Amino acid sequence: MKRFQALLLSLILVLSCATPAFASSSATQSKRTLTTTTLSESDKVNSCSTIRISLSVPNYLGKIKADITTTDFSGETEVLVIYVPNDKWDGNCYYNGIVGNIKQGMARISAGSGSLISWKELYNYNFLPMEGGFYYVDTNSLQISFLDGPGLYTGLATFSYTLNGKTDMSAAGYPFILLLNDDMINYYLTYGKLDSYSSYDWPELARLVSEPGAETTGSLSNFRNIRNYYRGTFTDIELNGSYWYDEYVISCYRMGLMEGNGFNFFPSSSFTLAQVITVAARIHNIYSGGNGKFNEGPVWYNVYVHYALSNGIIKAIDFGADTQGSKVYERAAKRGEMAYILANALPDSAIKRINTIRRIPDVSEQTAYSVQIFKLYRAGVLDGYTANHYFRPDNNINRSEAAAIISRLVNTSSRIRFTIY
Repeated sequence: MKRFQALLLSLILVLSCATPAFASSSATQSKRTLTTTTLSESDKVNSCSTIRISLSVPNYLGKIKADITTTDFSGETEVLVIYVPNDKWDGNCYYNGIVGNIKQGMARISAGSGSLISWKELYNYNFLPMEGGFYYVDTNSLQISFLDGPGLYTGLATFSYTLNGKTDMSAAGYPFILLLNDDMINYYLTYGKLDSYSSYDWPELARLVSEPGAETTGSLSNFRNIRNYYRGTFTDIELNGSYWYDEYVISCYRMGLMEGNGFNFFPSSSFTLAQVITVAARIHNIYSGGNGKFNEGPVWYNVYVHYALSNGIIKAIDFGADTQGSKVYERAAKRGEMAYILANALPDSAIKRINTIRRIPDVSEQTAYSVQIFKLYRAGVLDGYTANHYFRPDNNINRSEAAAIISRLVNTSSRIRFTIY
């Protein structure tokens, strides 16, 4: 498989040198900023005429020409550039960086997986191949993941197929992908190369990264409905609002802040720390001008925890994670813990005081996370239980309660006005 991939790469690059490196498109001609899009296009590598593959590339920044010398090729070629901010990586990994939808036609694809090439430039030795990620292909989809940090990759997923009784090989993806993070961009803008070991100066890259554009101002107006809720989306949530929490669940679902499990929401089930942190990361990212989308890895919540740590939503010592490890995030969250996490997801300017709250019956200065609990009471995000407004900070939070709190946090019109003397 690796031999086939190397031969295929060489063939693709030779052919690309005989034709213009870029087709004219609005994506490559428009003014460059660090605002990315999702590139959707038909695959141009696959050689089987009956197989159609549509590729989707989130965090797409643009395409550039580059004069690259590797162990297999030397010449000018096209490089697809992806920008993933530091806080959206899962360690050194960026999972499902490219996904594809496959229509086999008359062919039959055999499911399989393999490793990607990561090209490391070491001074004057040009680009040397390393194992840098993996891909998976089945009969209707493909996923390509990058596991060696930012840098240059060959993003080709190879696969075998049978057509008219004959078995052959093909591939999909991109011959060269330059994966960037904030650190690598900052180094490039300072020193004119991607890292201290590089000799190639990537002359075309400057037009993509040297004009970052206007700084994004955080706003609650960034929270909008991004999908519809239909009757039956969740069989345990009524569209007409039969239960007190239905409207909150539907609101959170429409904004992409909460998910269900299949066709059920399970409103009475507990909400884990990992799930609270996930929602907090989405809220912070959307408020800051992002899309709230993250690429999950094998431990699905790691990317959200990393984002929350990077942006001050939680600390490494919180919840005993420094002694118990990341498994602690899988336990049920307490109500006080959720207040702490969500209050840290937005700035004070987005959680303004609207209520006079002198006391909370079961929350004192000694109560864990009392500062965040009082802040959310005074902002009308929390109101507690019964007419006396007990909070019960040590009780586990359930999913319906979480939906109500999350909805009020991002929608000021849902916040509750009351007074406690």
